[in-house]
Amino acid sequence: MDPLNPESFNLQKIKLPTGRTYEYCDQTPTDYKHDETPVLLLIHGFPELWYDWRYQIGPWDKPDDPALYTPFALAGEMADLLDALDVKKPIVVIAHDWGAPTAFSFATRYTERTKALVS
Repeated sequence: MDPLNPESFNLQKIKLPTGRTYEYCDQTPTDYKHDETPVLLLIHGFPELWYDWRYQIGPWDKPDDPALYTPFALAGEMADLLDALDVKKPIVVIAHDWGAPTAFSFATRYTERTKALVS
């Protein structure tokens, strides 16, 4: 993975139960150990993209309804994403800018799924 080359990242797309498709970057370390290595969920702000996290991690569908952009609704979609990826253990949630309210909502709504919160 080269932070200066977006094509070197493992971009994936997944359809959530809401029917929306999310694009995410899955950078699983080569030395990943399921029971030991923490899972990081990096939430960017608006109008930024996943690429803003390129130094930390080594088009999703855009709903028209503004109510679907609330931190509560987006936190639910982050949980759906983790479910779709079969992530069962508590995660470290890291957020930036407008991603912070979503991270705070996730951490308070899904306390059992949150190991730590960084914003």
